[in-house]
Amino acid sequence: MKTRVPPNIVCPCWCIATPKQHIEELSAHDGGVVHRGDRHALGPSSCMTIRPFVASLVDGSLDPDDLGVHLDLTRNGDGPRSLGEAMHVAKELAATVRELTKSCPVGLIPLPR
Repeated sequence: MKTRVPPNIVCPCWCIATPKQHIEELSAHDGGVVHRGDRHALGPSSCMTIRPFVASLVDGSLDPDDLGVHLDLTRNGDGPRSLGEAMHVAKELAATVRELTKSCPVGLIPLPR
């Protein structure tokens, strides 16, 4: 009897996807893994949301065709309408990125089983 051993997928500490989700998505991403973080509201009245994502190989090394962490920035409703509101969003965006970097300074760590 042959059994398949699921890969030991390595994720950044901020990744919210489960190992099962990653395994189900492997074929859609040509054997790579897309890690997604939580959405964070930004700006006055939560006019924008940010969500980090990154592509990696199963072993946690960065995908050579897609290096670096990306941010999905979504405008909700009308978004900022003044320079002051836009500056507020920019400050929150910078703080969120700093917090992500601080919370996981080593980058990628194995998922617990």
